Amino acid sequence: LLPDIAKNHQVRKKYTIQLGENELVLKELDLLNEAANVYKLIGPVLVKQDLAEANANVRKRIEYMSAELYAS
Repeated sequence: LLPDIAKNHQVRKKYTIQLGENELVLKELDLLNEAANVYKLIGPVLVKQDLAEANANVRKRIEYMSAELYAS
């Protein structure tokens, strides 16, 4: 039982940290204008990404992590 509680705590901590990071990214994306260049890090490569797509991806991650946090 104790290892399960510790594991659950670690998972919640990870999601809480990632949620905060993604909320910061979303705030930064909201500051950009439509013509801004946005890049996504995939492995060692930066890949250009559409601002609307980046915004949607971050919102989806926030939604997923929030659901995981409040489900556990």
